[in-house]
Amino acid sequence: MADKGFTHNVLHVRPDSIEQLKDCLEKAQQGNRVAIPTEGSAEDSLAHRISPAEKITIVDISFLKKDDIKWIIHRFKKAIENNPPVWIETFRNWGQTQTIPVIASVPMTLDQLKRLIKVASEEKLSVRCAGSGHSWSPIFSDRNNLLIYMENIKSDYENGSRIRISPGTVNHVDVMAGVTTRQFKEFQLEKKLNIPANVILEVVQMISVVATGCHGVGYDVKAPSDYVVKMRIMDAKGNLKTFQRDDNKMFKAIQANFGCFGVIYDMTIELKQQDIVKVENQYRKLKDIFYDVEQLNTLFEENMSVELFWFPFNSERSNVTYNPDDDEVWVRVINKVGNGRM
Repeated sequence: MADKGFTHNVLHVRPDSIEQLKDCLEKAQQGNRVAIPTEGSAEDSLAHRISPAEKITIVDISFLKKDDIKWIIHRFKKAIENNPPVWIETFRNWGQTQTIPVIASVPMTLDQLKRLIKVASEEKLSVRCAGSGHSWSPIFSDRNNLLIYMENIKSDYENGSRIRISPGTVNHVDVMAGVTTRQFKEFQLEKKLNIPANVILEVVQMISVVATGCHGVGYDVKAPSDYVVKMRIMDAKGNLKTFQRDDNKMFKAIQANFGCFGVIYDMTIELKQQDIVKVENQYRKLKDIFYDVEQLNTLFEENMSVELFWFPFNSERSNVTYNPDDDEVWVRVINKVGNGRM
């Protein structure tokens, strides 16, 4: 709690908590002082009403609004000069399991991102990023804090692209924040490269997949984050830092960092030569797959990748008692053709 001192018979106090506010009011009462609550210093506006004989305690109660999102964004806009724009929104993830009031922004440039992070740090706000919001878990922004969307951030690559072959390499690819799995897939097809483990969804963002350690298909491949060889992250002071696989002992933590090191600007991921595969679709009875342990083990052990899709009640008929054992399961079996090369 800060005492701003006396001006004649006026005492300024600025409590930082409810307990300190109670203490201020008790002391004012004990000293026969009149307590006047204000936001900030209001002596000038009260001067004409204060008698020289009166003992006044001006109590700055701004702290009561420090968790009020409207008050927070008022301060935030003033500090950042609304560049980039910030606004209040209710964030909802795709699965509708998370509903959070946040201060949101979509920076377009590295400088705007830096301004956002520095002001958030000064305002003691936590910073999180969100892509398409497909996680079910509470990994998004805390209530009344800053949520950054990175889909429109411009790259600093020479040609202005958001995906490129990393200079001096043939199979390392630089990927900007905001690039979706669909865009990444299209790039892989164009360059005849591939990541051994990826995600079927096309609307999620690649850096989000990596940062949360998600996905990976195939018993003999790693998660996408394991193929990252470099990452650039902006820390809480607005410094853009580079982390590389070859020279950083912390890189395993960086690869799937959940945003704990800062805001990811871009990453470099190591790809392999494109594989040619054959996809076979089968339809089997549920009881013939899940009730036969040997057949289930064989299915997975003898194929490069297996995907099972069960849509309950697909065998239901109006004149027959439903038995899930009779449901069909869609089985997708994926294997390399020959050596997997064209």
